[in-house]
Amino acid sequence: MPATVDALGTGDVTNDATLELNTGGDFTNNISGNGQVVKSGDDTLTFSGSNTYTGGTLISSGTLVANDVNALGTGDVTDNAHAGTEHRR
Repeated sequence: MPATVDALGTGDVTNDATLELNTGGDFTNNISGNGQVVKSGDDTLTFSGSNTYTGGTLISSGTLVANDVNALGTGDVTDNAHAGTEHRR
């Protein structure tokens, strides 16, 4: 059974490597650090936190919804899934 975003708990995440999220759901934790965030899997994942990570965001599959103006950190966003990123704020 794949892990869900709930498996990371409710605390903030410091990412100084690569954080790969292969699931859907609403990810409300704040992500900081210099690592990259990778969205994989076919589900829709929503970032609702105010994130400050600097390593960029890679969407390899599925859809990533940015539900906060700072949801995708400060690095580049690369959409290899061509499904897209949806910005709600």
